[in-house]
Amino acid sequence: MAAEGGTAERHSQTIYRSRAVTGPYEAGPVNPILTQRDLDPARPDRVEATGHADLVQLDDGSWWGVFLGTRPFAGQSTLMGRETFLLPVRWVDGWPRFLDPGAAVPVAVARPKLLASPGTDWRQWRDAFDAPLSPEWIAPRTPGAVQRVVLESGKLNLVPGAESAGGLGKPAFVGRRLRHHHAEVITRMQFAPDRGGDFAGLLAFMDEAHFIALGIESGAITVRRRTSAADAERGEVIARTGLGQTGPVDLRMTLDAGRADFAWRPAGQTEWRQVARGVDVEPLASVHAGLFTGLVVGPYAVAAP
Repeated sequence: MAAEGGTAERHSQTIYRSRAVTGPYEAGPVNPILTQRDLDPARPDRVEATGHADLVQLDDGSWWGVFLGTRPFAGQSTLMGRETFLLPVRWVDGWPRFLDPGAAVPVAVARPKLLASPGTDWRQWRDAFDAPLSPEWIAPRTPGAVQRVVLESGKLNLVPGAESAGGLGKPAFVGRRLRHHHAEVITRMQFAPDRGGDFAGLLAFMDEAHFIALGIESGAITVRRRTSAADAERGEVIARTGLGQTGPVDLRMTLDAGRADFAWRPAGQTEWRQVARGVDVEPLASVHAGLFTGLVVGPYAVAAP
């Protein structure tokens, strides 16, 4: 079983068989056994770029396949990267098949007959940082000589260095994967910049050349975005509004498919103050950034260079 056609919209899975590992192999009568590349791009609930599949047989004799795919909000653009899907597999004349030619990946199927797990409600989550970070919190690269993320007394403390999100070092950043096209991320933060160029806030990170950040910098709330390696390493300032206060603040990043809104408020107040609306974040989509991982969103800080 082989993945072919690239990892974007032409992605697919094909099947071959032989009586010997060294071959010769014959191709299946219906290939590919899984693809969405010939389907109407205007179909609802699109799943695209399907492939890189594996098969498993359960104790009850049923066959299932796991594979990768994407759920674009436009074209081939998604901020969630490649996700894992599950489908039942049937055998036709001795050959496995995920879907018939021209069939779309269904929105839902009956689950396998396995013991039910407690499950996780991914619609919302909150972390008060009063316990060790769960495995859902991730960060790029291995830890360096300085511990950049520290849990202490019910707070998540970031120890910034000069390593930014746009570099190849270890930034002061930890985040969680984006799981929905429509998402709202809020954090309460205390930060007093010592020098111009000190920055702390929320970061939505795709890779070193594709990210957007909302935070405090030089007495203002700023939004910095990087959409290519040609942009400034720390991102270009695309919005700025005066802060006019010290003390803790709340930051809010609202993602809606290819657009994003950014707002802040003094901690304890109810009314949000807009920093930027309708910011284009489609350039952060995984189709522009290697086709694999999606956005990881969380607290981020960087010191002046």
